[in-house]
Amino acid sequence: MASLTIRPATLADAADLGMIHYQSWLQTYTGLIDQNFLNQLSAQRSQQRFEVEGCKQFLIALVDGSPAGFCRYCKSRDPDADSLTGEIQAIYLLKEYQQRGIGTALMLYAFDELKKLGMNRVTLWALESNTTAHCFYIKMGFIPDGARKQDPVGAEIRFSLAFSDLG
Repeated sequence: MASLTIRPATLADAADLGMIHYQSWLQTYTGLIDQNFLNQLSAQRSQQRFEVEGCKQFLIALVDGSPAGFCRYCKSRDPDADSLTGEIQAIYLLKEYQQRGIGTALMLYAFDELKKLGMNRVTLWALESNTTAHCFYIKMGFIPDGARKQDPVGAEIRFSLAFSDLG
């Protein structure tokens, strides 16, 4: 039985976060977004971004000590959000670790952290074409709230969840 550890990420995790980010983008978005965009990515570029931006409000998931995924949470960046709305800015899991409850565990940990920050609601954005992610978010209790935006890689829809709606 594999051992799962979820903990706050530190700068020492930047290389692992970069690898997860890069591999997850290739595994998730090939066929969904412009291949030329994907061809410009690298684990090293992602690592450098994490080193520059820091790893505050990042969670990393390790399975038997090996990096499996990460989640980034924050106060909502949306202009229509109130001060009590948090955001799941990113959640990525390597394909070999999907469908094993790790994404759910990461999301629940992030919910707890957002609640500690006083948030009572959380949103996230997903590519309209990423229906696999939509199914996961809906399983977690999120619902599409009607908001849409155009990202450089494609159209996105917003999902929302009130913590009071969780069982």
